[in-house]
Amino acid sequence: MATKFLAITTRLVAHDAYDETRECLASDWGALFANEDLFAPFLPLVVSYEIPFERYVPFVSGVILSGGNDLAACNDNPLSQKRDAYEHRIIEMAIAQKLPVLGICRGAQHLGQYFGASLIPCVGHIGEHKVSVGAQNYVVNSFHNYALSTLASPLVPLASATDCTIEAFTHSGLPFFGMMWHIEREENICDLSREIVGSFLQKCQDFVGLS
Repeated sequence: MATKFLAITTRLVAHDAYDETRECLASDWGALFANEDLFAPFLPLVVSYEIPFERYVPFVSGVILSGGNDLAACNDNPLSQKRDAYEHRIIEMAIAQKLPVLGICRGAQHLGQYFGASLIPCVGHIGEHKVSVGAQNYVVNSFHNYALSTLASPLVPLASATDCTIEAFTHSGLPFFGMMWHIEREENICDLSREIVGSFLQKCQDFVGLS
């Protein structure tokens, strides 16, 4: 089976001691991609914010918008602004190409915001907490101070927290998925994570590109 590449964005970190900005990705992501049960036959292609995303598009079958950093709408600073602008361009190109996208935490917030969702400050979303799909409950990790309070069409909710904020969603017409928890930090990947990420990866497997 041929290897396919998934573009993945990184956290931007200002390293004052060296007077430089670093593009960082937790090694948890490498361990997740090493999970051949879930991610075969995919490998990550870590993108640089200094390289236009147009150059990556011909080589990837999907995109992961990873966590880390707040959106500029929640915490306005140069690093958040830079990341927002780059990921905004990714979303635009993904819409044009029908390229599958998975947003994790901040990535889900950005996808939601792009399509008109509302973000609010939240409490009780640090550590483990419960999310629900209908009557079925799951325990997931949580590391965010802002939550999606409402979604706008064409986004469709998949899971919610006990405070009724949105924890996972999909797009009604595009292969876009958002999850507010970090699948890469799950010691044992829960069934809900497998279902959502599995749907995303199937779309990536089927992607043939338009350009």
